[in-house]
Amino acid sequence: MTATFERYKIDIINEPDYRLNSTDNLFNYTTIYFDKAESKPTSKHGIRVTQNGKELGSALVCETGGATNILPGVTPVLLRTNMTT
Repeated sequence: MTATFERYKIDIINEPDYRLNSTDNLFNYTTIYFDKAESKPTSKHGIRVTQNGKELGSALVCETGGATNILPGVTPVLLRTNMTT
């Protein structure tokens, strides 16, 4: 699934075949979110943000406790937040 937000292209990818700590993956994410105390993720979803064809960042989000999926035709909700401390 691909979404556009302002000048950014955001790809959200279901990654069921992605193997943690493997050099054989087709793509390497810059950040991986996964609780290493858990044994094996049931769902893995990649997020890649690009601008003018240049990758600005990527992340793989892994979870256990039930499978999730990326559904075609569903538009993600993108919120702009301004956070101050």
